[in-house]
Amino acid sequence: MIASTSQLDRNRPPHTQRALLPETEVPETFIMPSGLSVFLLQDREAEGTRLEFILPGGTSWHENPLTAAFTVSLLREGTIKYQGHKLIAKLDGLGAFVELQASADYAWITAYAHKSKTAHLIPYLVSMLAEPQFGSRQFNLYRQRQLARFRTEMLRTRTLAQRAFKANIYGSDSAYGRLADEISYKNLTPEDLTTFYKSTYNSNRIILIAAGNIRHEWLEAIDQGLRCINNPTVEVARNPVRETKPTGLICVPKEDALQSSIMMGRLVVDRLHPDFP
Repeated sequence: MIASTSQLDRNRPPHTQRALLPETEVPETFIMPSGLSVFLLQDREAEGTRLEFILPGGTSWHENPLTAAFTVSLLREGTIKYQGHKLIAKLDGLGAFVELQASADYAWITAYAHKSKTAHLIPYLVSMLAEPQFGSRQFNLYRQRQLARFRTEMLRTRTLAQRAFKANIYGSDSAYGRLADEISYKNLTPEDLTTFYKSTYNSNRIILIAAGNIRHEWLEAIDQGLRCINNPTVEVARNPVRETKPTGLICVPKEDALQSSIMMGRLVVDRLHPDFP
């Protein structure tokens, strides 16, 4: 190996240059009769499809921080037309991957499938969105699993650091800083999920990002199926996010911990700021 003889000049900063960003395709945008907003990224050469439903109903939209996550996760556990185990079997039989998740602001339902299976997948996705059933049995089983997972997570220093960080950076009584505990799990009921669903899952608020080899008749089928949820029966007001002034070093002691976790951060721009992206 030949060692380099060049020396770095630490007194001179490296040359700056404009970042070269890849060109991105501008999606076709339109609103369906049900009020569903669609962003279409068409690719006739693609073998697969991606359908992503974005709903403005995240964990900050309810007093119990678990409500939004439980609501979107249990959409796959049964609908009026399909029992939970049959619905999951149908999705698996189509080779589809359906991902359900919730953040502080939004919930997502993302489905991936081969183009030859997408038309068969859509009725199941529509049923999940338009006619879910939050049965007590499915709810209790899911809550039991999630509570066990929560107790395991609470043994980790990383989890304790994240919780202390959020509570202090946002305020423990604010929409973003409110944290789930065991009481949150025990107090949550299937009726809470039903009420939250009726107040937030509205086709006028849903955004669909359709990418891949997409046919317009598929979008029309989705629109037709979602027309029944364009008028929510209950209105909900989002929890406020208050201004906070976090200060100093916060230590969370944990006995018998084999390691420590450190989190650092501060408040910056919100998602309404033009620099957020």
